[in-house]
Amino acid sequence: RGCDIFNKQTVVGAARTMVRKHVEGIRGVDNALTRHEPLLASRLAALKMAGVSALRDSEFKVLGAGRSTARPQEVVVFMVGGATYAEERVVAEFNKDNSAKGIRVVLGCTTLHNTDSFVTEICRHPAAAPTPPDKP
Repeated sequence: RGCDIFNKQTVVGAARTMVRKHVEGIRGVDNALTRHEPLLASRLAALKMAGVSALRDSEFKVLGAGRSTARPQEVVVFMVGGATYAEERVVAEFNKDNSAKGIRVVLGCTTLHNTDSFVTEICRHPAAAPTPPDKP
């Protein structure tokens, strides 16, 4: 052949081929950060299945008529100290999946953390930061 129809003989063509093969190799692989499921997800699932009785009195307060086995229609979650984008995503997905069932969650927080604000908050309160376990 007289011409380079697959564009592999130029540097740009070779780089394009390498990138295309790499992208095809990682397609369908989840980002490790998006696989994390916040505790809020399991709490909302329990609330949806068993109603308010699924939540412990010592951890969660109920306003209004008191605790019952009825499933709430509107839930307000307020996170003092801040929430993350992962927790916001959980609430958004919960609302999308349950909009027809009449359950709605509102997330409030003192800060919507990104990496910088989270690390700054941890450095501000070092005693509250988790410590790695001792190695044997």
